[in-house]
Amino acid sequence: MKHGVKRLYEKGELFLKEGDICSKIALIDSGYFKYTVTDSKGRRHVAGFVFEQEFVADFSNSISGLPSQISIEAGKNSEVSEISIDQFKEMVIERFPEMEMNIMHVLFRAIYTRFLDLYRMTPTERYEQILTSHPALLREVPLRDIASYLQVSPIHLSRIRKAVIERERRQQTGAGKRKLS
Repeated sequence: MKHGVKRLYEKGELFLKEGDICSKIALIDSGYFKYTVTDSKGRRHVAGFVFEQEFVADFSNSISGLPSQISIEAGKNSEVSEISIDQFKEMVIERFPEMEMNIMHVLFRAIYTRFLDLYRMTPTERYEQILTSHPALLREVPLRDIASYLQVSPIHLSRIRKAVIERERRQQTGAGKRKLS
């Protein structure tokens, strides 16, 4: 990213608009971005997040020159190091042709795992998993976006959070009682 240009995205500013061709890729220096999709009724849903020291782009469509099916929006004021997809192709893919396949493999694995998790995990388990992966999530991301990502209502997410907190409290209290015995 030494060739990247530093850029600040204000909260809510689009890195990419659905239907446009992604012409850039960036490394997030601070902040986070959310990937959103629009359903048939025009409602937006959060499909994913990327955080500090992760790359943000619609990689597969941008490499292929296809219009994006997602929007990418700054979740808060975020600073990135940004280069054009053409620069990225020239610097990385053309020098290391296996890199494109490796990136596609990592993306496919992440998407496939997320897809399977929707079937094999409860919303509570998915909530706990994302908190384990990104402990600062609750401080950084609005609850409505977390609920959208988990595919639950904000009310259901509140119930999940309350149950998780109560369970942790019981476990801590139980552990304290056992130590006193």
